Amino acid sequence: MTYQVQRQVERTEDTSNVKKGILQSRFLLVVIETIRKQLTLRFRYKANMVGEAFGVMLQVAIFAAMAGAVTLVGVNSLEGNDVFIFFLASLILIVFSTVALSAPLNAVIQDLHNGTLEYLFSTPVSRFAYFIGTAIAEAISKSVFFVPMLLVLILFSGVNFYTSLIILTVCITVVVGLIAFGVLVALMGVMWKQVSAIATLLFTFFEFICGAYFPVTSMPIVFQVIAFALPHTWGYDLIRYYSFRGTWTPIMPIQFEWLMLIVYAIFYIVVASKLLRVVERRAKRSGLHLI
Repeated sequence: MTYQVQRQVERTEDTSNVKKGILQSRFLLVVIETIRKQLTLRFRYKANMVGEAFGVMLQVAIFAAMAGAVTLVGVNSLEGNDVFIFFLASLILIVFSTVALSAPLNAVIQDLHNGTLEYLFSTPVSRFAYFIGTAIAEAISKSVFFVPMLLVLILFSGVNFYTSLIILTVCITVVVGLIAFGVLVALMGVMWKQVSAIATLLFTFFEFICGAYFPVTSMPIVFQVIAFALPHTWGYDLIRYYSFRGTWTPIMPIQFEWLMLIVYAIFYIVVASKLLRVVERRAKRSGLHLI
């Protein structure tokens, strides 16, 4: 009897392991196929990419012009070339952070327009994998702009190859957390349909309060509290710390900022996956016509 029970437990465990393996492979398959689809669409419309390239070059030119006319005073006093490095450190992260925040929402808007959102929520695939694949595809396409800006930052700041890899790691870590945050924004789009204006307002607000254009410590305490709850803040500060080769005074000790960056990335991933399940259950209970 004991032997039969043991065999039954082993069969149950084997079945469970097989199911986990299938789910994991299906998750990766959805991510890969989504990346392939989005990149195909992305590079099909080359005029749009050319426009984005001119937009990025215009931003770099504006920041370069401002470097000669703006002086930052405070804990970190900057002028001239250092002001340009300050803004450029923001811009390389803005390129990726915008992708991570907006890509999932854009996917929802596109599916709503094409009438395929109901199909997405009725198939037995991971919606989270779909959103992640969309964001990764956008990040890959944006790397066309990111790499030249990173090279310009390296040229002006004089950092070595090792420090450049650290800056790249900071950007990737921030993007991981922001993809999950972007999924939260996309869920707003699923539930309320027209949220583009709200999303744009949020993204702009995040850029300002997180220190993209001026130090966080120069803002009112209320805004600082909000900024400290967002991964952008720690990303901007870490990039500037390494870009200025340690002469930049960080908001908090560097080890603490790395910890906050990782903790927030994990936190937003967990919250986004939980809320996505809530939306899925509501859709199944109330009907897909509500999506």
